[in-house]
Amino acid sequence: MAVIEWKTFWVGAATAVSLALAVIGATGLLWMPLAVALASALAVVTVLISHAIIDACAMWRGTAEWQRRQVWIGTSASAIAYAAWTITAVLLPLSWTSGIIMVIALGLLSVGVYWSARGLEWRLTTAPPKPHAETEDDDALLGTKEKVLKAALKRAGLGFVRVLPGAEPLRSDAGWQFRVRTQSKTVLAKGERAGAQAELTQKHMEPLAIALAEITGRSVESDWVRLRKERAAGAYSITVTNRDLMAEVILYVDDPTPTSITVPALVGVEIDGREHRERLDQHTRDIGSSTSGKSSLINLKLAHATRCTDAIVWIGGVQKLYDLVGPWLEPYYNTGLRPPIDWVAHGQTDTLAMMAAAMGVARWRQRQPMSRRQWRKIIVFLDEFSFVAQSRQQIGFAGEWVTASQLASMKLRGAASGDVNVHLATQRSTVDHFGDRGGDVVANIAVNNAFRSKDWAETGRLTNDYKLPVPNHRGEFYLLSEADPIHLKAPYIQTTDPSKPRLHDGATIADVSWARRHLVQGGLTEAEGLAAAGAAYANRHQLVDDRMMTYLTHGDDTSEVPDEGGEVYDAVRSQLEAIAKANGLDLSNGPSEGRRPEAITAILEQSSSPEGMTAADIAEALAGTGDQADPGVIAPTLSRMHSQGRIRRVSPGRYTTREDS
Repeated sequence: MAVIEWKTFWVGAATAVSLALAVIGATGLLWMPLAVALASALAVVTVLISHAIIDACAMWRGTAEWQRRQVWIGTSASAIAYAAWTITAVLLPLSWTSGIIMVIALGLLSVGVYWSARGLEWRLTTAPPKPHAETEDDDALLGTKEKVLKAALKRAGLGFVRVLPGAEPLRSDAGWQFRVRTQSKTVLAKGERAGAQAELTQKHMEPLAIALAEITGRSVESDWVRLRKERAAGAYSITVTNRDLMAEVILYVDDPTPTSITVPALVGVEIDGREHRERLDQHTRDIGSSTSGKSSLINLKLAHATRCTDAIVWIGGVQKLYDLVGPWLEPYYNTGLRPPIDWVAHGQTDTLAMMAAAMGVARWRQRQPMSRRQWRKIIVFLDEFSFVAQSRQQIGFAGEWVTASQLASMKLRGAASGDVNVHLATQRSTVDHFGDRGGDVVANIAVNNAFRSKDWAETGRLTNDYKLPVPNHRGEFYLLSEADPIHLKAPYIQTTDPSKPRLHDGATIADVSWARRHLVQGGLTEAEGLAAAGAAYANRHQLVDDRMMTYLTHGDDTSEVPDEGGEVYDAVRSQLEAIAKANGLDLSNGPSEGRRPEAITAILEQSSSPEGMTAADIAEALAGTGDQADPGVIAPTLSRMHSQGRIRRVSPGRYTTREDS
């Protein structure tokens, strides 16, 4: 703080020195010209050295240059005033009248100097500092476009916003991005303080768009001027485009190299071309009406999740499920290769079973010692979740009957620590859309993605900002996690559906899915919670064959009544063999997934080891019969056979025949 100390002392000292010089000069004790010269010299020396003394003084070291300069000016003015009084007193003829007048003048001068010092002290501590020289220097560095924005800001009533040099062009010559900064009122000129704010919001961009249109004489749409908060205090970026970038399709470029689920995934591109990445191992909601582009984002997330060597993907749903999973599964049809999606649950019953299995695995994992917690994370995608959540159908879990909404509530509140995360896709964000426990579901979502909706308040409910423009295009959305909403456009992976328009010539979903075939690691193992996943997981479809295609396109809830004896499969197989035989092919002698349980039983009966056999042992034995199934395929089959009572589990991961066989 700029405090002027010893004001009374210095005023008294200056008064005493001036009075002494005047007395000895006027009375002749000192030669009059010498007295005048001495008074002048004292004033000149004070003016010359006071600036250096003030800079070196301890009380002024923490003050600004302009404050020290004001003190120097005040000190110099006081010294000159005292010198002028002394010279006047010496030169005036000596008389009682002149003496009284000069004494009164000296008293008034001393009082004036003291209160001037007090006033200067008040001004230095309360008056705004002068603008830094760097402001003028930066203004000189502004280019034509920055100066246009500066003029538009002033016209829009945002003159308190300072434009910084260094505007950057956007991709494809679509416009420019400017850096701006708000300032405190103390550094603003008086004419700019009215309406000055420390924070800018998107609502300030509408008057700016109008001002830009008036200055440039071009049509500027409201969505073409966007604001983004930067990390630094008061720092923002303003993006001005010359066309609707969110209407353009962004080509997805696939990267098939392995990665980790802890690495943030590309989920969208901002209007200025910056890519935004978000971790997928957190609970997420994708909200938007039909045809809003939610599937584009889900496919984008699947493209990343299926690259992750430390993650397993499960997908469940009731309505429109095949539209989502079909392009991912069809490349693997009848290839004998496992698809990159570990479990697809179709229908209310099977989706409930998947949710219960995920919660069961999470609780099992939470009970394991820390030294054993080396497992893959489970990412569960539930498409059109409202159809599942609003159903009153129940499933038995942990000794009680629960609905899908209750299961979702349990998972969102307690499954993340078991490395199970849920991604929900639905058309509305209201609590009732998530069933009877919708409040718990909504409260525990970490990331919200808001797509376009006919409910104009939807974006505001999700982002807590009702001033944001509603997304207008497919794949356009706002992402809200821990910071301010981010406006994004999801890159598009071309679908293989011939009824849909081809928007680009890049990779299709089928291309991306097939590129993952070398990254598929198999299902859950015993160490990852295979037993806790239960019979529903063991009975899931693991290969994309006729049974799975029938299940996804026609069937519903087949996991509750599994084809334990293989009657349905054998009937379909017989028909296929008849058709093949009519065309000169013989399929009757090849290895068959439907006959695998019988082969496993025969292998176990031939084994004499009381410790039982592992999935790896059985896979090796099956290889001699022509069945090339890997241990990841055999392990769920063994678990399913154990649940059906066909074999006995003697220890974790080891099986033998039943005691009565």
